[in-house]
Amino acid sequence: RFIGGENPSFPRENLAPEVLEPLELSLIAIVGPANTLAAATAVDAGGSEDRRLLEEFGRFVASSSFFTFEPGFAPRGGFVRLPSGILLVGARPILTSERQGPARGILV
Repeated sequence: RFIGGENPSFPRENLAPEVLEPLELSLIAIVGPANTLAAATAVDAGGSEDRRLLEEFGRFVASSSFFTFEPGFAPRGGFVRLPSGILLVGARPILTSERQGPARGILV
């Protein structure tokens, strides 16, 4: 619903930095249909917000075909090289609860 314009509070409630620590994640992002970050959060090793990682990842998303939003986007993963280091990423299309499309975005 968030990608469709509904529930604008979703990022604040679900993508806060403290959500990433127990999951042992450095970054969580939602890529929208225009290959832009619709919402994202990144943290450093100490659990503080990592603005540099967010900026680097945003530039990567905008300039790479790795997350190109297209009909039939299949789950994928791999390594992404950023100026600050290498990320292991996984990406899945955002579908309905019934796993039906079309996809509204990509969860990274």
